[in-house]
Amino acid sequence: MTVYRKIPFGILDGRLLQPDEVLRGLACNCICPGCGSRLVAHQGEKKVKHFAHYAKGECVRGFESAIHKAAKQILLEYKKIWVPPIYASKLLHDRTENVVAQESQSIGGRFVDIDEVEVEKSLGEVVPDLVLSALGKKFFVEVAYTHFVDDAKRSKLEKLGVATLEIDLSGLSEVPSMSELARLVIEDTTNRAWIFNPKEIELTQRVASVAKEKLNKAVAGEKEKKQQYRRWVEQYIKMSNEGKLTIHLKQLGIK
Repeated sequence: MTVYRKIPFGILDGRLLQPDEVLRGLACNCICPGCGSRLVAHQGEKKVKHFAHYAKGECVRGFESAIHKAAKQILLEYKKIWVPPIYASKLLHDRTENVVAQESQSIGGRFVDIDEVEVEKSLGEVVPDLVLSALGKKFFVEVAYTHFVDDAKRSKLEKLGVATLEIDLSGLSEVPSMSELARLVIEDTTNRAWIFNPKEIELTQRVASVAKEKLNKAVAGEKEKKQQYRRWVEQYIKMSNEGKLTIHLKQLGIK
């Protein structure tokens, strides 16, 4: 059974607006972000303010299209977005010498300035929700409300080699305001994760290389200790009984 959600934003003169920013009812002159048909602005006090289709029948994409296009509008206005940190860690163990080596590195999360935003641009087999341009590079943003990136889409994104950020908006209220959506899209640090990021691959490779170098040094150090011990044993065997006794007394702290 298809569930039709209340539409939070309507388009008027090319801009998305909330129900309380336009005239009541059909006089709002707004259209649906999903199908382009006429909307009615409901501003009653008993019900949550929202938009609904004027004609009978509902479009399935009304709510999600409104969220995607509102996210674009917000990003174009604020021109920034918080991108999460990237972590990489590697633990290696040499069983022969029984030594371990570990290396961890990270690239901190930060706000990124945005130059351009495109909505649902087709890129062959993949249609990202948003395509952002920042610092001379493009990256994708998936706005997830009920449908999250699955393994099939993840594989296609990885083939394109473009960094992809997924923002979880499942915590949105029934009819979100523009300010609520702006907070969740731009600055919330807990609701986003990298689906794919070439920098994470580079960081993982660098961390693995450093961990390998550390392990090699640790193995070499352990081998040197064992060689020193063997040399000491050989010298000890050749010592006189008096020399051996002197060593043992010294170990016991006895002059």
